[in-house]
Amino acid sequence: MLTGAVQLRARFLARFCEAARARLRRSQELLAAGASAHAAEIRLELYTLAGEAAFLGCTEVYSLARQGETAARRIADDPTVVVGCTRAVRALGRALDTLEADGLAPGARAAPAAAAVSAPPRKDARGRILVVDDSKLSSDLLAALLVDEGFAVETANDGPGLERALSTFRLDLALSDVNMPDLDCALVCRRVREVAPRARVVLVSGLGEDVLARECQRVRADGYVPRERGLSAVLERVLTETAARLGVAGAAEAAGRRV
Repeated sequence: MLTGAVQLRARFLARFCEAARARLRRSQELLAAGASAHAAEIRLELYTLAGEAAFLGCTEVYSLARQGETAARRIADDPTVVVGCTRAVRALGRALDTLEADGLAPGARAAPAAAAVSAPPRKDARGRILVVDDSKLSSDLLAALLVDEGFAVETANDGPGLERALSTFRLDLALSDVNMPDLDCALVCRRVREVAPRARVVLVSGLGEDVLARECQRVRADGYVPRERGLSAVLERVLTETAARLGVAGAAEAAGRRV
């Protein structure tokens, strides 16, 4: 993990751990209430947790969350995998204990509030980026990354938020999650094209790369970045896309920068 990503991890780690604990509590409640009936909800909690962990480079938490998510996906067909899902959730709790003990030093900075992360458009901005993700932690983390790199950024976490952003923000590029319970990424692509025909759309998702490539083709996005590649890969794609979109001189040099 390179310097910028390390700094972002320090800023967001406490918030991530708090959100992860809440997702684990919810998963445990759903498992106790009847895993077969709540498999989709359990899977969503662990899928979101895995994506947030991937961005922060929390590899053990990411791996365990993916194990739990995979088990939750199979519960409806094979109830015996509930045991494996339950074990993964418990192991996640222990991994968070270790992460907090090792990473949360006294005086660690908290992440800025969502309203403070988004940056208003500036004349000297490198580009204008809209981040669409139902996880506020993920959208705020990406916004912080991009603001630090000189971009103007707006975020949206649901359909109304998307419409508000599109009505006030002249974007060059949209970064969109794929699996959002209340917002279809196909709608994101369509609305961006309607409002800003020249804007680019890049999918950022925890889906497997083959699945993500097919989804990108289905919704006619301009590209994709798997979350497991981390923030460096997202930033590299943003630099490449905005350089091409805005005709920035020295595009190769800009694309070579890393977090």
